[in-house]
Amino acid sequence: MQSQKFKVLSVIPPHFLKQGIFYFPDLMAGIQPTLDQHTSSMDTVSSMEEYNALSSDQKGSYDIVLVQMGSIAPSVLGDQVQVN
Repeated sequence: MQSQKFKVLSVIPPHFLKQGIFYFPDLMAGIQPTLDQHTSSMDTVSSMEEYNALSSDQKGSYDIVLVQMGSIAPSVLGDQVQVN
């Protein structure tokens, strides 16, 4: 039986893109095998500029929105309620 794969949008604070204790690639490395098993794609944004650069089709295609507090999550979630 093949499981469904999900399109994921990850919303993170900008400081997660800088080397340090909360470096996003390092945080994701531990769960990457599981993500690969259950996701068809994953986009990551850390600013409204990055989010707004996504096409309307992309914005409306996500099955799951992962958010990290301290990010632009409230604005992205507000938009996702409207477009998805």
